[in-house]
Amino acid sequence: MEGEGKEKISQIFIDGPIYSNSLQHQNSILNLLNIIAEDSSIKGVVLSVNTPGGDVVAIDNIYNELVKIKEKGGKNW
Repeated sequence: MEGEGKEKISQIFIDGPIYSNSLQHQNSILNLLNIIAEDSSIKGVVLSVNTPGGDVVAIDNIYNELVKIKEKGGKNW
């Protein structure tokens, strides 16, 4: 994450269909969410989504990770 301030806001862009077998989407999104969850300097997240949908399992995995991070607290969505 870029920036020199003590507190940061992360922005994630999701563009295109989301499939569980596509490394570009599900895994990269989950990896970004894990980085954000572990970085205490990130206080907020902007999620920009432009997708027609995709694989239900992949989307559900991403949703569940977002819920876990939100429930953990410390981040503004």
